[in-house]
Amino acid sequence: MKFFKIISMLFVFLLITFSINKYMLIKEKDKIVDYGEKIEIRGKKINIVEKGPKDKKVIIIDPGYGTTAPGLDFSPLINELSKDFHVIAIEPFGYGDSDVIGTPRTVENIAEELHEVIQKLGYKNYILCSHSISGVYSIYYLNKYEDEVVGFIGMDTSVPHQLEYTGNTFLPILRKWSNKLGLIRIASWINPKWFMADNNYYSDEIKAQIRYRLYRDFANEDNLNEGRNFANNWNKIKDLHYPRQTPKIFFLTKKEDKDKDWRYIETKNAFEENYGEIYLMSGSHYIFRENFMEMSEIIREKFL
Repeated sequence: MKFFKIISMLFVFLLITFSINKYMLIKEKDKIVDYGEKIEIRGKKINIVEKGPKDKKVIIIDPGYGTTAPGLDFSPLINELSKDFHVIAIEPFGYGDSDVIGTPRTVENIAEELHEVIQKLGYKNYILCSHSISGVYSIYYLNKYEDEVVGFIGMDTSVPHQLEYTGNTFLPILRKWSNKLGLIRIASWINPKWFMADNNYYSDEIKAQIRYRLYRDFANEDNLNEGRNFANNWNKIKDLHYPRQTPKIFFLTKKEDKDKDWRYIETKNAFEENYGEIYLMSGSHYIFRENFMEMSEIIREKFL
């Protein structure tokens, strides 16, 4: 009897959270304000945020997995770097204000789509700046288009042998229904840092715009397909290394003992000795949210 009572209470709770979430999504729809500009490729539109003098060196920013609104999330870094560079944040399909394309989120498709956007924008040489999972796509990208990429910046990037340390637990059904039932909304109220920036470098309006998109887009079709392709994508790049001749720097979240930190060890293993530099910084995996000033200064020193 007690078991059925608990199940009934849980059902009522989820019904309430589902209903509130549906109501709020309708209410928030008109509050979402577009940003950036759209570039059409493959019959769909990709959103970009572009800032800085066009006669300066170009930096292309590529986001980590599930970043809700990259053009907004990277805004402090974009604003700082754009003083000396021409900066472009490209939101892949399924991210931010880009369309959902519905095709497999393989490393090949993701890299080729990024290249198509850059070609349409007309840039022949550029610095690629990647966060988290984009480390998987960028190492493939640099090996395929190394003649174009004049520098690489990794921000706590994923590494070729990462799954040997972390495993690959991806629960698409749980991810999908946690948002449909309004649980992601509740979790974001409890601890905003799980999903978005929560500091004074971001205005209240930017935080609100990120939240609206989080509830709208979390676990969309492309997001779930990308997660389902994690193991296959990692397997395709596990034996790759960053091209020797490409100047590269990596910003990694500082651990207590770097010699026992798999991300530090495997980042070093991904490039030849003396052909890459690692900078350790305090903070979360979203290293750019708090450290954008220091990171920008190092980027200027290395690439200007």
